[in-house]
Parts: sequence; C-alpha cells; structure tokens
Amino acid sequence: MTILVLELERPDSLTVEGFWALRNNFFAYTISFFWLYVQKISSKTVWWVMILLFASSLFSYVTAIVSTHFTDSLAQVVYGLVVLFITVSNRGLYRSLYQDDPNNLPLKERIEDMKKWIFFDTVGKVVGLILSAAIFRQPCFFPFF
Repeated sequence: MTILVLELERPDSLTVEGFWALRNNFFAYTISFFWLYVQKISSKTVWWVMILLFASSLFSYVTAIVSTHFTDSLAQVVYGLVVLFITVSNRGLYRSLYQDDPNNLPLKERIEDMKKWIFFDTVGKVVGLILSAAIFRQPCFFPFF
C-alpha cells in the first residue's frame, strides 16, 4: 500500500503553487491510502497505525525532493512537516496502545522512556523546521554544496 507514494508526481516548480497544482494527486493518494482499510477499522489503535504508515510513506517522497533541492527552504519545510507528522502519529500510537493495555509492563516501560525525550525531540524538530524556513535558503552556510 505504501508503494502508492511512488506514483505521486513531483512539482514542476518547487513553490507553494507547484505543490498546490498537485493537490488532486495528493487527495487521490490520501483517499486511496485510507480506502483500503476503512472496512477493516476496529479500534483507535489501528487508526494510529494507518496514520503512522501514511506519514511514513511520504518520507521517501519528501526525501527525494529535498535531495534534488537541498538548499531550498520550501523543500526543507515540507520535509520537516512530514518528520513532525511522523513524530506526532508515533506518539499517538504509543498512547493508544497503552490505553488499550495499561498492564503491559514492557510497553509501559517503553512509554516512560519515550516521555523522557519526546519533548526535546519535538522541540528540536520544530526549531529545525523554523530555521529551515527562515535561513536555510542562504547558501553561505553550506559553501560545499
């Protein structure tokens, strides 16, 4: 199912308008992705798994865009948004799993470990996203590219 992302076109120009021109493609991808599972959804946890898979499937797409347009701030921001989407959906999945089975000791330990770093991890990603949007386009920071 995640192979559907390979069919997504890359924007002709790396602008908001370029991505907007592909909105129907993204909409069709989203519908196709979730349509495969709508009949089989039985719990909130399964939804979180689907959301995480959806977010993760976009990772190779945005990686290809950022590798082609490495110093472009929009490419970096789109990449950062997908990374944050993955982080949020992963956190939601863990929370849902714990709510489904609060007596699962290994899961509880994993969630406790996650709580120690999730705040700093998320803040670091948000700061990276802001820096990408604000200053990444200045190639003087990366003279070797």
